[in-house]
Amino acid sequence: METDIKRRRRGTRVDPVQVNYQISRETKLQFEAMANAAGVSKGVFFEELVAHLTATQLSDRGVPRWMPQPEPDENELPIRLSA
Repeated sequence: METDIKRRRRGTRVDPVQVNYQISRETKLQFEAMANAAGVSKGVFFEELVAHLTATQLSDRGVPRWMPQPEPDENELPIRLSA
């Protein structure tokens, strides 16, 4: 079972909340398999995943670079980066 799973120590999370998102069963099973393979709880894996995305994968608009980027607001000028 999950006897060797690393969890955060009780009381160490700041403002903990439970999340309740509907996702496909296959995605849930994949997520759980990744957490288990990493040897951490699903909560720890989710927190680490978000921290990694935040530190390395976000565009200046706050969206992961591998996702379609939102269109600029009507009062915002588009900025094109030269290659």
